[in-house]
Amino acid sequence: MILTDTQIEQVIKQAKNSFPNFTDWEYNNEENSEYFGFSLWGKFVLDPEARFPRNFFIIMSS
Repeated sequence: MILTDTQIEQVIKQAKNSFPNFTDWEYNNEENSEYFGFSLWGKFVLDPEARFPRNFFIIMSS
C-alpha cells in the first residue's frame, strides 16, 4: 500500500510517540523487489554508553 504525504507524516509521528527511545526513522513508500509498499523503520540502541552497544531495528510494513 502506498501512503499519501499526509498519511506518512501521521504514521511517523505516531511511531515516534509510541517508540520514543528509537531514532534514525526512515521509510520507503514504493513497491519494488524489496518492499510491497510503505515500510517504516527505526533504530534502538541498548545501553549506548557500553563499549559495544547493541542495535535493534523495528520495521513496520503495510
